[in-house]
Amino acid sequence: MNEIPDRRRMARLTIPRHLRGTALERHEVLLLDCGPLGARITHRAPLHEGEGCAVDLPPALGPLRLTGRVVWTRLQRTEQTLAGDRRTHYESGIEFTDLAPDQRTALAAALATVETAAAPPRATVLCIDDDALVLHFYRDFLDRHGNSGPTPRSGTSRSSC
Repeated sequence: MNEIPDRRRMARLTIPRHLRGTALERHEVLLLDCGPLGARITHRAPLHEGEGCAVDLPPALGPLRLTGRVVWTRLQRTEQTLAGDRRTHYESGIEFTDLAPDQRTALAAALATVETAAAPPRATVLCIDDDALVLHFYRDFLDRHGNSGPTPRSGTSRSSC
């Protein structure tokens, strides 16, 4: 058997398997929700409680990698593809750990961006009724749900709320 000659200037030692530790594997995940202390993700490969991880926020929120650990994980569903393969979907909770002050600041800014984008646009709704009391109830309902409308002028003419 031909051995390749070692051309290194210094010898290398082979690390025994039990001393190698674990390397972080890259998993495709979908970020479901996120807060200042952690996140919930969905993924295809199982994760184990206590396992260390890093979560990269979506590019739209800025380049931010947050370190954490898996707090819980559960099988969400299993499906079978048309080809007969079985696909599993897991969900896990991640607790952020050892975040530097600049990471906390960047995370707060990212969450503010999400909160602003998630706010539904206010709508103006036209309500027409000849009963002032009905218009009052419409307006009250719409106000409680973040919508707006003009104040009715009278219940005897066409009015909008």
